[in-house]
This record gives sequence, C-alpha cells and structure tokens, in this order.
Amino acid sequence: MLKGIKKAFDDVKKSIEDSQRLRREAEEEQRRQEAEYIASLRQGRIPTVQSSLLLNPSEFCYLEAPVTYRRELKSGTQDTKGILTVTNTRIFFTTPNGSGSWKINIDNVMAVNPLGAQFELKMGGAKGSGFFITPVPHAGLIIESAAKLSKRLMVMYSDEQGPKSRKISQEVRVMVWQRDQGRCVECGASEYLEFDHIIPFSKGGGNTEANIQLLCRNCNLRKSNKI
Repeated sequence: MLKGIKKAFDDVKKSIEDSQRLRREAEEEQRRQEAEYIASLRQGRIPTVQSSLLLNPSEFCYLEAPVTYRRELKSGTQDTKGILTVTNTRIFFTTPNGSGSWKINIDNVMAVNPLGAQFELKMGGAKGSGFFITPVPHAGLIIESAAKLSKRLMVMYSDEQGPKSRKISQEVRVMVWQRDQGRCVECGASEYLEFDHIIPFSKGGGNTEANIQLLCRNCNLRKSNKI
C-alpha cells in the first residue's frame, strides 16, 4: 500500500515538473520569437498590414492601431482617441468624428522615444508631436524604422535579387551611396551621379555592393564598358 501511495506521489510530482518544464520552454520560445521580431524591425524588415484607408497605389501600410494621442498644452493634458496609420510615406491620425485628425509625411519624423506601453513622436512641424498610448507592441520601433527607410538612413531588407537582371536593388544602392559618401569615386563630384558596374554587366559583372560604384556622368562616359 505504501508503495502504491509513493508511486502515485511520484507520478503527481513528475506531472508537475513536466508541466513546469513545458511552461518554461514555451516562455523561452516566446522570448526568442520576440527578440527575432525586434531584430527584424531594426533591420528594416517591417511586416505590412491591411489598411482601412484608401492609400495611393505605391503606398503600403506598416501599422494601423487604436491609440490615445496625448499632448501637454498650457491648459493641461489633452487626450484624443483615434486610429494611427503608418505607411511608407505618410502618418495619419484619424478620430471618430474627424475633429483633430491630421496627416503628415513620414519624413517629418525627427525622433521616436519608446516609453514602455507608449511612445513619443517628435516632428519637424507643428502636427503630430506628442505621446501615443497603444496596445500594439513595438509601435514606436515600427515608426522609427519606417522613417529611417524613407530617409534612406537604413538599408532596405531584400531576400531576392535576380541574378540575370541588370537592375541594381534599392538595398545595394543605399549601401553604395553610404560607402562612397554621395560622391564620384574618380573626381569627387556630387552632381549627376550614376551607379556604375565596376566589372561591366555585359562582361559578367554582378549587382553586388562590391561591384557597384558611384561615378559622375562624365567619368562614367569616359569609362564606358572598360574594367
């Protein structure tokens, strides 16, 4: 009888330990996925979402979330509830009755300051500056990365580049521009710049950063298809 009681006790103990182990593993997996998501956002890999707004054909949405827009005025704190929509070119704040709604170019974002469950936006103009409270995690980081992509302060993530295509990807263009500091590598000119294949495309040169350089129009014409 004592052996039966001990076995039952050991089974219960093992069941509890297994449950705790599975919970720890689930928590570790959740933290890992969270870290990967944050790293992806910092690298410019921002998932797109469906927007309720009618956007321009070349415009895509990164974020659409309910927010409380908080501003500190001379008369006190003002909270306005609405929907914040962030695209690759613009930021919209839309209220239910339209009062207090606004839209601005995303290039007007000067700084994003994450503060836990809220974030602060600092804009170059009068509209949009203030604190935003939203249940969507990492909303501030999404906006910061979107603004950096728009201003070409961050390399656009790209998994695909056609090996037989002459077209130079946006990712490579940004890296080459930053590396060559926006100047012709031959004469130092900063106007009429072109992206040139060091080993010409016609001779098998690729579209990688190592094979692309900045040349002004005159230097590029002199080079022609020479290596």
